[in-house]
Amino acid sequence: MVRKVLWMISALLIISSPARAQALQRFQTIRSDPRLQAQLAQIVDTAVRRALGKEAALPEGLDPVFQRPMGVFVTAKRGDEVRGCMGSLQPKQGSLAEEIVKNLDLAFTRDPRHRPIRQEELPGMEIYLSAVGDPQPVFRWDALSPARDGILLKSGSKEAVVLPGEAKTLRYLLAFAKAKAGIRRGEAYQLYRLPAEVLSVALPVR
Repeated sequence: MVRKVLWMISALLIISSPARAQALQRFQTIRSDPRLQAQLAQIVDTAVRRALGKEAALPEGLDPVFQRPMGVFVTAKRGDEVRGCMGSLQPKQGSLAEEIVKNLDLAFTRDPRHRPIRQEELPGMEIYLSAVGDPQPVFRWDALSPARDGILLKSGSKEAVVLPGEAKTLRYLLAFAKAKAGIRRGEAYQLYRLPAEVLSVALPVR
C-alpha cells in the first residue's frame, strides 16, 4: 500500500502541469463564445486546405486564446469511423492555432493506423479537437468508461493516449492502448485517466 502511494505521488510530480489545467479552461472558453467558435472553424478550414496541399494562411486577428502554445489532439471522423487521430500532451508549435494545423495534417496524412484522407471524403466529416488535463492515476480498469474517459498508458519511455470514444469496450480499450504504446504481454505499466474537453467542427460541403 505504501509503495502504491509513493508511486502515485512521484507520478503526479513528474507529469502534472498547470498548463494542462489551463488548456481545459481555454476549451471551455471557446465553447461558450460564438465568436471564438467561428475563429476555430476558420483555423480548421485552413488546416484542411493545407493538408490537401493547398496554400492557405491562418486568419488574421485571432483571439489570444489561439495564440498561446497548447497541446491538442485532432481526430477526423466520418460517422462512427475514425479516419485519423494525431496529437500530443505537450505543445510542439508556437500557438494553439499552429498546433491544430500541424496535427490535423498528421491525422489526415501520417496516421499509420489509417489510409490517408482523400478530398472526396470530406463532406460529412467532423473534426474533433481534444484538450486533456492532468493525468490521474487509476488502479482498476473497471473504474473507467471508454465513452467518457481518455487514458494515458505508460511503461518506462513507452506511452499511449486513447481519447474518449476511441474504444467502445474496456477490453478493446486495454488492447488498443497496449498495442499503441508497444507494451508487450506481461510488461508492467501505469494507467491514468485523462480529463478531457472536446470541441467539434463539421466540415462544410465543398
